[in-house]
Formats: sequence, structure tokens, C-alpha cells
Amino acid sequence: MDPRNERPSPPFSNQQVGQLVALLRPVIDAISARIADHDPDPDRWLTINDLATKLQVPVSWVQEKVSARLVPHHRVGRHVRFTRADLEALERLYQEKPAARQRRG
Repeated sequence: MDPRNERPSPPFSNQQVGQLVALLRPVIDAISARIADHDPDPDRWLTINDLATKLQVPVSWVQEKVSARLVPHHRVGRHVRFTRADLEALERLYQEKPAARQRRG
């Protein structure tokens, strides 16, 4: 057998690789979340899909609210768009305040 065609042995065992991945998973997840939350262009207009993704709701929920005119939005021709101000207004609109404590009398 020609030594040039032999595969070198891997530097780590499968078990070691698994352990390394397990150790790094929380770091990878945290970095991925930070990247996903970072918007490189905060002034860009959001689509219905963008808004649904940001709010972690189904696209159909956003579409229903837009159709019923229950959320702030803009129409550009037939297209629905949302600004950063619309998103902030929407957050305030659906924010639930803590219930007032009732005194026992």
C-alpha cells in the first residue's frame, strides 16, 4: 500500500469531539442569538414576515391584525411595511401592565 494514499489518524476521538461540542454549544447559541438580535440597518422598513419573525408569532397573526387595522403599519402601494416606530408602538399596544393588588376589606 502506498503511504501517500493513507489517511492520517484524526487528532481527536469522536468522544473528545462530542465533549468539545457540548462545552461550546452554550457559547455558540449565545453568539447566534446576539447576531440574530442585531439589526445592521435599524431604519429599514420591515415586511410582514420580518415583523412576524421579530415578534415570534405566525405570519397569519400579523396579517389578521393588519387587515383589521389593529396594528400600526404603512402601505406602499399594495405592500404592507412597518417602521421601527410602528414596532415600538406595537410593543406598547400589547404590553400588559401588572394587575393592581386588591385590598381585602
